[in-house]
Amino acid sequence: MTSNFYLWLKWIHIFFIISWMAGVFYLPRILVHYQVALSKSEPGERLLLMAGKLFRFSLINAGGSFFSGVILVFVGFDFQTPWVLLKILVVLLLFFYFLFCGYALKRMKIGEKMGGETFWRITNELPVLFLFIILYLVLFKPF
Repeated sequence: MTSNFYLWLKWIHIFFIISWMAGVFYLPRILVHYQVALSKSEPGERLLLMAGKLFRFSLINAGGSFFSGVILVFVGFDFQTPWVLLKILVVLLLFFYFLFCGYALKRMKIGEKMGGETFWRITNELPVLFLFIILYLVLFKPF
């Protein structure tokens, strides 16, 4: 029974992670397109609307990922394992990055400039680095 519960919980956790990561990857990309539209004096309100909806949807999935992950830690892992603690730290950094994107989106909606096209193109690549580290830790459990 515990084995089945653990597998279902892991399945739910992975589902929420994939859904959240879709938003983490695409939200800054929308902000890049918004900056391009601004530089060409084109309206970008539709892009901000899309980004806002994506952020809210992804935030819900981040919550599901967080809660299922917390339960997984207590059900299936030794919380003192160093790789788990490092993974949690990297996930928290990724979450703060995601919240920063949401903050920037909020500021852009009221007309403030939050970085330019180059800034968002560079920061758009950060989630790939975070995901690379997280997957390495989860799969190889190096320590």
